[in-house]
Amino acid sequence: MTIKPGTYNLGPSDGKLQVRTGRQGMASKVGHDLTLEASNWKATVTVDADPARSEVTATVEPRSLEVVAATGGAKPVSEKDKNDIKKNIAGLLGNNSITFQSTSVKARDENNVAVTGDLSIAGQSRQVTFDLSMKPDGSTARLTGKVPIVQSNFGVKPFSAMMGALKVKDEVEVDLDVKLPLE
Repeated sequence: MTIKPGTYNLGPSDGKLQVRTGRQGMASKVGHDLTLEASNWKATVTVDADPARSEVTATVEPRSLEVVAATGGAKPVSEKDKNDIKKNIAGLLGNNSITFQSTSVKARDENNVAVTGDLSIAGQSRQVTFDLSMKPDGSTARLTGKVPIVQSNFGVKPFSAMMGALKVKDEVEVDLDVKLPLE
């Protein structure tokens, strides 16, 4: 499967960028595993016939992360809880955008590609690799992938409550699901 060469500007209308969190600690049963979705993100993807000359840049506004699903917990997540979660995210991540700049793109086979680059969160950068799978979806290719992110590697202290008895796990998962045109 081949994606049509060109430069594509992507955002929420082209797919989803989600963050999945887990919980731990003695009081983990009262907390929730969350799925957060970014409503304000943009990416520029340049696809070249030679994958090594392809590039990806992306920007995510952390204040746009919204709770779209919550599992577990002693009670359902209320609107007040969702607003508190947004405030906590803003407090943990600050006002800086989350950015990604690819440093290499490698085709693993005809349906899988590895995009490695610098991810910056809360003013600290680390190299990460997104392993993306491509599947045909009509006239487009659906690219999906996940990458684990350890918050403390970026200087972010995971949220905790109840004097530390309830904590968000240090490792969260970033999920990407976007569409690009096929040749």
